[in-house]
Amino acid sequence: MGLKACVRQGLLAVGRRVPDWLLRKLGNIVSELELDSWLRAHGLVVRSFVRRREALFELVASEVGQLPVLYLEFGVASGESTRVGAGF
Repeated sequence: MGLKACVRQGLLAVGRRVPDWLLRKLGNIVSELELDSWLRAHGLVVRSFVRRREALFELVASEVGQLPVLYLEFGVASGESTRVGAGF
């Protein structure tokens, strides 16, 4: 058995013992690492972090000012974020 197969077999054995919540957290960490890699590859830099979507709208509003903005939202459940964004 090759190294790749041994590593895969070992990961599968460990995965059977890891709780689902921890696997999701690990998946989130990997997603963040992939996002950072993609941003760097495209010459983009994250300047701000926000904890709430309302804070994101406030940040965008302060950056954009009075410029016209086209905003599209897909997968709208109740339209709350569209209502919040429309207030700016």
